[in-house]
Parts: sequence; C-alpha cells; structure tokens
Amino acid sequence: MTPEACTLTLQSLPLFQGFPAEVMKELASKTTVSKHPKGHMLFQHGDTIKHLHIVTHGWVKVSRLTEEGDEAVLDVLTAPHPLQIMDAIAAPAWGATATVAEDAGFFSLPINLFKATLNEHPHLALGLLQTTAKMHQSLQRELEGRTLQKTDQRVGCFLLRLVPNPGDTHPATLTLPYDKTLLAARLGMQPETFSRALGNLKRELGITIQGHTLTIPNLKSLQAYTCSACSGTYPCIRSTQKA
Repeated sequence: MTPEACTLTLQSLPLFQGFPAEVMKELASKTTVSKHPKGHMLFQHGDTIKHLHIVTHGWVKVSRLTEEGDEAVLDVLTAPHPLQIMDAIAAPAWGATATVAEDAGFFSLPINLFKATLNEHPHLALGLLQTTAKMHQSLQRELEGRTLQKTDQRVGCFLLRLVPNPGDTHPATLTLPYDKTLLAARLGMQPETFSRALGNLKRELGITIQGHTLTIPNLKSLQAYTCSACSGTYPCIRSTQKA
C-alpha cells in the first residue's frame, strides 16, 4: 500500500475522524500493514504494548484464560475496530490475548507515536473519547441483553447485527462470519445451546440453515421476537465494528 493510500484509509476510520491531514500523514508514514492467517496470535495477555492494532478485514478473537485454564472469549472484532484500545492508551501490557479467528489484516501504529500525537494535539482526544464511548455503549447494551434475553433471542440479536441494512423488509440471506463454536463462546453459551437456539429459530420463525448460510424470511418477525425482551426497538445501538 502506498503512503498516500494508507493516509486516506486511516483518515476514513472512525478513530481518526477530525485528525488534521498533516497529522495523518505522519501517522501513516509509521504505520505497518500486515495480513495473518487464522490461528495467528497477534499479541498475548501480559505482552508489552508496542503498537495500536486496527483490524482492516477479517475477524479477531479477544480472550483470557480463567483460573481453571479455560478460555473465556471477551469479544470477536472486525474492521474497522481497534484492538483493546483502552489497554493501548493506558496500560503497559495487554490485558487479553488477540488471535486471528478468520484471515485478517491490520494497520499497526507505534503506540508511543500515537500517545505523543494526542499529547501534542489534546483536542483530538475528544474524538477518541467519543469513539470509545460508542464501543462502551454497544458492550453495555449487549450485557443488558444477556441478562434480559433468552438464549434464542440472544442468537436472534446476533443475526440482526449481521443484517447490512436494518431497514430491509424482504428476506435476508446471511453468512455466519466465523466458526459456530466461537460464535457460541462469543454469545456466552455452550455450542450445543447455540445449536438448539438456531433450531428453535428455524422452527418458530422459518429461518433456513445450510452450513454457514442462513435465510431469514421475515426480518420483522425476528425483530419482534428478539427485541421484545430488550430495547423493544430495532435497530438499537448497532455497531458494524463487531458482531
């Protein structure tokens, strides 16, 4: 990627909205672009933070090990999401492990340069705060959903977040973005519970499932079934940065 293309791509990301052109040019000059296959560990819990990583395509699993040695999936992220941005800004070491869930690409900026840029241009921190606040809102809504929704509704909510246009009324065909076992972990349930929930949605709402492809014949029916226990409206706080 040329420096000009890198600058333009960085400028298009929500994280850098409002950054002056000369600042973006400097950041882009120090940015590395990389691609990694499924299974690649980008960083590990406890590693010293050296870069701010932003997903450009694909999916990345963020996880921790429990005291019993089991993996707890904290999030699964896609473009244009920065990874563990609060760690990157405020901590010396990563508080989680990031592993490529499906072949993914990254922009990686030296964290010292990013912090120095914010120190030199304090007004830019407001945009950063707004971006992280939106991420927190999305996470808060999801945590509320886990408390209020049945497992079938949580799976339905996940499917609704995959719909490209929330205003669609015609049938929607979706492709599950990554492995079903990881999907179950991402939603805080066992794989067999996830499979049962899909089966219930198939029976109750006529959703058809072929491998990783799902067809939702009536989005309004899924919305009514899913959102009744949570916000009651659709779309709620949506984010195309995560699913």
